Amino acid sequence: VVERAVGAVVAGEAEIAAAPEVVWDVLTGIERWPTWNPDVKSVSMNGGLSEGSVFRWKSGPGTITSTLAHVDPPRRVAWSGKAFGLNAIHVYALEAHDATTLVRTEESGL
Repeated sequence: VVERAVGAVVAGEAEIAAAPEVVWDVLTGIERWPTWNPDVKSVSMNGGLSEGSVFRWKSGPGTITSTLAHVDPPRRVAWSGKAFGLNAIHVYALEAHDATTLVRTEESGL
């Protein structure tokens, strides 16, 4: 018997006219996500911005519980969680480019 995990990966990138520290503050201000991301309706965070901290957020019809898996300021933040029957991992990677920041994002789910 051969079992296969079928998953999806969504990736993108954007060049932002701001320093990595500024972009980092926006992306990791998790409780402020609803102010700039219309898909996020509410967020509650238990703990600070550190690996193992848990946050719950409402996006669409469901509430998602996520755990910070990697925090490397101001370069990389990743979290995992279960939503809609999928185990998902989301990563933001930031890279300084002169006066801008290249932000790469990737989300995968199984």
